[in-house]
Amino acid sequence: MSCARRPSENADGRTRYPMSVARARAVQAEWGAVPVADRARRVLAFRDEIVRRLDDVIDVLVKEAGKPRQEALVHAGVVVLDLADYFCKRAADILAPRAIPLHLLKHRRSYLHYAPRGVVGVRWRHSPAVMPASGS
Repeated sequence: MSCARRPSENADGRTRYPMSVARARAVQAEWGAVPVADRARRVLAFRDEIVRRLDDVIDVLVKEAGKPRQEALVHAGVVVLDLADYFCKRAADILAPRAIPLHLLKHRRSYLHYAPRGVVGVRWRHSPAVMPASGS
């Protein structure tokens, strides 16, 4: 029997999740302050890097997740790249404030504003990269 620790544990057996969440919260605050157009440009640059290194990404998914090459290509390649493209092109419109009609208060105005959610913990059955498409 192996005595190797799980990747989610420190050497003393404590979980890394609290530290990971704290780091993610700090980074998310910085990311949330970046204008939407700049965030979209950065995500598109990341998408382009995935395209350049797609064979490496697929190799990792095959080795670590046990996915067949074709499935890894579809999930990591086609779906992720398409989602990045779709949301980056539409981010400004999707996140723009929306007027809320107030049928009884015609003299008032109300708007729906979108704000970053921060760190959200989820359990998934799919690759984290395709969660937006899977409904997870």
